[in-house]
Amino acid sequence: MASLDGRPKTAMAIVPVKVRLKGGSTTVTTYAVLDSGSSSTFCTEVLMEQLGVSGLKTKISLTTLETSDSLVDSFLIQNLEVSDLDENEFFSLPVLYTSQDLEGGYSNPGRHCSVAPSRRCLLA
Repeated sequence: MASLDGRPKTAMAIVPVKVRLKGGSTTVTTYAVLDSGSSSTFCTEVLMEQLGVSGLKTKISLTTLETSDSLVDSFLIQNLEVSDLDENEFFSLPVLYTSQDLEGGYSNPGRHCSVAPSRRCLLA
């Protein structure tokens, strides 16, 4: 299937999840996008604020289809967990980095999380 500009479309699996601070009681319901091309875990600053967590301010180098080694401001976040909507079991997430714009290229602006098969999670 091609997009309007003739480029092939890519579809990623999207699943609803709950995210919380490890051992915390406040959860945020969001969506996880399984992203096999991601080598890191990300979340938006909005989700960081909704969870009431803070992180270490840092800069990271991002490479995407459109840019290479782009230096961007970010926060490093630790100790988050993700579960299914029924909260049957929570799994620890690896270290996350924030991104101000994780919506690019995705059609659902309400998405909060994108998870690679290696359980890396892009939280939007």
